[in-house]
Parts: sequence; C-alpha cells; structure tokens
Amino acid sequence: MYRLVIIQGDQHHFFALPKAGEVSMGRAPSNSVTLDDDGVSRHHCVIEPRDDGFQVRDLKSFNGTFVNGYPVREQRLELWDKVQIGAASIFLVMAKEAGGAADPGLQRRVERYEALFELNKAINSELDRGKLLEKIMDCAIELCSAERGFIITRHQQTGKLTYEVARNIDKVEIFAPEFTTSSSIIQKVLDTGEPVMSSNAQTDFGEYLSIVDLELRSLVCVPLKVKERVLGTVYLDSRLHESTFDKDELHLLLAFADQAAISIENAQLLASAKTKERQDQELRIASSIQKELLPRSDPEVDGLVVCGRTIPARQVGGDYYDYIEVGDDLYLGIGDVSGKGVPAGLIMVMLRTLLRPLVHGQQSTSEIIMQVNKHLTSDLKKEMFVSFLLMRWDSDSQMLTYTGAGHECLIIYRHLSRTTEVKKVGGIVLGVLSDLDTMLTEVELPLASGDTVVVYTDGITESMNRQGEEFGLDRLARLVQKHGTLPLDELRDKIFDAVLKFQIGLEQHDDMTLLLLRKDQTDTQIIHNPSRRG
Repeated sequence: MYRLVIIQGDQHHFFALPKAGEVSMGRAPSNSVTLDDDGVSRHHCVIEPRDDGFQVRDLKSFNGTFVNGYPVREQRLELWDKVQIGAASIFLVMAKEAGGAADPGLQRRVERYEALFELNKAINSELDRGKLLEKIMDCAIELCSAERGFIITRHQQTGKLTYEVARNIDKVEIFAPEFTTSSSIIQKVLDTGEPVMSSNAQTDFGEYLSIVDLELRSLVCVPLKVKERVLGTVYLDSRLHESTFDKDELHLLLAFADQAAISIENAQLLASAKTKERQDQELRIASSIQKELLPRSDPEVDGLVVCGRTIPARQVGGDYYDYIEVGDDLYLGIGDVSGKGVPAGLIMVMLRTLLRPLVHGQQSTSEIIMQVNKHLTSDLKKEMFVSFLLMRWDSDSQMLTYTGAGHECLIIYRHLSRTTEVKKVGGIVLGVLSDLDTMLTEVELPLASGDTVVVYTDGITESMNRQGEEFGLDRLARLVQKHGTLPLDELRDKIFDAVLKFQIGLEQHDDMTLLLLRKDQTDTQIIHNPSRRG
C-alpha cells in the first residue's frame, strides 16, 4: 500500500493512494487533494499509477511542479521523492506488507517523518531568532543522531560567513567553530545549493586537510533555502561511527531544512517589522519635537508682513526657518542642512540653539553667522554643512539687511514696476571653514511699499518631474512675477501647489521651505485684499 505524506507549514496529513485511477491535486474543491494555497493552481497536477510505480504529471500549472527541487512536466516517483507544489511538500511513502508483517524499515522511516512533523511544529512556534536557531540545531542533531551541529549563514552582500550556532549532542557550545568544520564543504553547498553527504569522509574527502585533521568520519551539509535563495547551511558531522548518515537521513534533513529556512525567514521578517515599527515611532516623536521648534505662527511687526512654511521629505527634515523678535526688530533665518532624515534634523536643532542667544546680543547679521559657524565647524563631520541666510528688519529705519552663507538666491518682486529681480546672496556654507571673517558681508536691501522678497531652499528649485526636468529658478521667478500681487500666504500656497503638481507621481526627494516677506503698503494697497497683512 502506498500513501502520500502532505506537509503544509506545521500541518501534515496522510493520503492513501488508490490501486487504480489518478489522484488530482489543486486549489479547487473538486480535486482528490485540495490545497488551500495561492501558489497552487486550481488544477495543479495529478499522481497516477504506472506499471512500475507512480508518476506525477503537471497540468500546465502557473507556478510549476517540482520533484526534488527540479521543475518537471512528467516524472516517475521513487519512494521518499519530494514533490513541491506551492508551499506544500509531498512525499511518496510505502506501507507494504510482506507475509502479513509490516516492513520494519518503513516503520522506522514513518516514525522519523512523524518526529519531523513534531519538530516542525516546535520550531514554527518560536519567533525569537536566536532561540529559533538553537532549537533548529538541537532538532537537527536529534533527527540524525549526529555528534555535532552548526548553522552557518552568508551575508547577501559581502558573502561573509557567520557561525550562528555551534553545539554538540549535549547542547554545549563549541568555541571557534570555523576551525572545527570543513569550510570547503560549507562553501560548496552555499554556492551550489545542493547537499553534500558522506558516511566515509576520510575516503570521500581525503583531499580536504580539515576533514583529515579533525578525523571526521561522517558528515552531511544541506542548504537552508527559501524560493531558491540560499540563506545558509545546516552542517552535521560525527567522529564516532563511519556510517552515521544514510540516504534516508539526507532526505529527512532536507525536508527539515526547508521548513527551518521558512521559520528563519519568518523570524527575520518579524524582527525587521518590529525594528521598523520602533524606528517609525522614534521618527514620529522626533518629527513632533522638530515641528514644535519651528514657528507656530507668523510674526506681526511694524512695516513688514511675513509668512513661511516647510514640507519635509521625510518625517524629520533638515530645512530650517525661524523668526526671532528682538524689541521692535525681527530677525529671519532660513537654512538647509546637507543630507536628510534624523542626522540633518539634529543639526537643524543645533543651528537653532546656537542662533537664538546670539541674535539677542544685537549684533550684525554677519557677526552672528561668523560665531554660529565657529561652533558648527568644530562639531560637524567633514561631509556635513549648512547653507544659511540671516535677515534683519529694523522697524525704526524700515530697512532690511542680510548676510548670506552659500544659500539660494533672493527673488524680489517690485510692486510699483511689476518686475522681478533675482539676487545672489553670496558667502560660503557653514561648517566647512572655521574663519569666514573675509567671506561674509552684510548687505542692505532697500524695499519700497508693497515690494516682496521670496527666499527658498533647493528642495523647491531642484524638484523633478517624470521627464527628469528640474522646476528651476527661472520657473520659480516667473511664478513670483505672475502672482506677486497676491497676499503673501496665497502666493506661498501658489508656489507650493505648482511645485507639487510639477513632480506629481514622484516621491518628494528633498525638504521644501519658503519664507516670504513684504514691506507694508502705506499709500498704495494690494489689489486683492487691501486690509490683509499676510
């Protein structure tokens, strides 16, 4: 009597093969064996009798039918051959009676596979990766009565081998395992994805000095594979008995390794998911803290209307803008930290912390920036820097002054002539050179009533569309020219809307910040909203 052992995850069941007629397998309920698996076609394959046994025949399934790891259309089955369809593993076994007595060899095999099912349940219930690997190792040693066992993984990028677990039959850790195994055998299995077994290792692998020196008599090394991707190997050996491992044990260990690899993959995915969840939570907290440090509202000062906004590319950004009121005067800063994410966000906080107390010292914008730079240069890594622009509005003189440190241009809309100017701010970025005394200059920018100044970070001008074209300074300047008479908050939103529409369908690659200021009108009012301050 023949039967099938069908393994799905940690579940298994037996199916008795009839003496005549085919056995159909697939996802549809009309099959002889129904497999609830999206990787299995509705009518996937059949197992049918032949004069000399049984064969499996694929029914043009979508994902294919595999026998012992190889895709087949039609294949004669040997006892204990492994048929793989979807995630299900199916083995042909025989419960043949001879003279009324059960075959003792068969009974031993069935007992081993039943033990395998129980071991699969045990490892599938463990989600901690470290404990899982130890359990897999102990199970493999028990399954094959080996003297020692090792689990070795290979880094997918570097190829570096890592001995995850090294234990003996007494569950005692083996130290310096790389010197007690055959690296040549391990590398061969990792490279080919095929198992290696020997019950007489001194003869079969006498050219490997490690095997001779270690006096190994038997060894078996099988791959840990998930969808043909080799995660690592299970390596067992023994010095005690020359014939410890046989073909049945190899089949058994291969079946076990398949389930173990899936368990390892699941544990890694779970660990990654937990790590990502923790990182996301930390980012949410960091983002919340950073938002609290940005201006909550636009200031109201004599003679000037101001508005700003930033849109980070990630939860934590490296763009910075700030308003600092000192008496009746207002300092306005805008900066862009190299890089993105948490590191850039931390430097942004550092910049803010340095700037605020210096501004209250009533110094010129150039002196303030020079002092900020000295601190940043000593603290930042060589590859990090900050572009920055600091402006000061003097309420008494109604004058705007500024100092640039390698930041983007100023776009100035002249209300009376309805023209636009683009002005470079000059200077050099902060955090690179310790002494910028000769490279920073404070500049006066005269503004007439209704004139508007637009300052931005390069996330605006370097935004790209699907054709790889940048939004660009010219397009931004034309936008300011076209809508320069709008109230400031509406002009700001017009610019952001235009940029987001320009890059629609693509991920935002950099933080975007706008800072707009307009000299209050006295005898000339803005057309759209005469009473609005912005």
